[in-house]
Amino acid sequence: NKYPGMKFSIYEPNKEILYHYLSKYNLKELPISNLQMIFSCTDENSLRYEIQRLIQCVGNNILIAPLPVYEKMYKNEVSIIMESIKELLKDKKSSLIVDASFQKRWTINSIKNFPYVLKTANILQDVDKNAFREKPVILVAAGPSLSDEIENLRYIKEKGLAYIFSVGSAINALVEHDIYPDATCTYDPKERNQNVIKKVKDKNISNIPLIFGSSVGFETLNDYPGPMLHMITNQDTVSPTLLGASGNIKIVNDAPSIAVVTFQLLNLLGFSQIILVGQNLGFRDNQRFAEGINYSHIPNKLSIKEMQNALIVKDTEGNNIKTSEMYN
Repeated sequence: NKYPGMKFSIYEPNKEILYHYLSKYNLKELPISNLQMIFSCTDENSLRYEIQRLIQCVGNNILIAPLPVYEKMYKNEVSIIMESIKELLKDKKSSLIVDASFQKRWTINSIKNFPYVLKTANILQDVDKNAFREKPVILVAAGPSLSDEIENLRYIKEKGLAYIFSVGSAINALVEHDIYPDATCTYDPKERNQNVIKKVKDKNISNIPLIFGSSVGFETLNDYPGPMLHMITNQDTVSPTLLGASGNIKIVNDAPSIAVVTFQLLNLLGFSQIILVGQNLGFRDNQRFAEGINYSHIPNKLSIKEMQNALIVKDTEGNNIKTSEMYN
């Protein structure tokens, strides 16, 4: 009665105890209108999933009150709960910071990009998906391991064995090796995103379609020499309103990386198999990018401080590799 508006949830790791509790006590004896969740599981994946659902329900303010005896009996489960909540709240904070920093930029980009939206096809609505359905596609990112796959990609392109969609900076490495993907995708709202396709513009390459998110940095689209298609992002509130069909437009959700956004897109297009190349999510040999990708604003090699602060994780072959908090 001290906190009549307080929402609460019940976690009981022992299903037998939960069964006897529910058999003996009527939940109506509790402030049932404030009860949000009851769950019982012990394996890590299920527990993390339930905690994620809980955070979505309650927001940022949450108090964990384990019974002292349970802290000893279910030490591992309590540890997973605490760790999961910490990670989820940290991710939520990062997302809010990104939203706050890009809010104005998203709106400006969406307004300035609207003429391009009007005169280009929506990849999700105006293109025949039968061209992609039940076909394989390679999603090429810019990680260091892309260098290992260049000749394989050349062979696949020459033989027409799969579609090749590049994301972000990967286009520079491919063009450097005279491999032109079937499309390149971009969505970053920042002004410097234009540097990603600078090589395509400088070489006046006119046969690589650019699929752009409608809230992409507007400078990216200026003077692009090839064909363009668009996808409406959930950060663009301008285009759906001006098009007058907000409920009927298919939206691609914003994500921390263009690879994730493009993965969504490829799923929606109906590809049968999505193969990832260059998606290291880490710094192999202390390199950020594959060979052939160079920027003035960010060196390819990690600085000494970045090496010292990097996290160490296992790569797909079981070897140690440096990564960042963002990638991890």
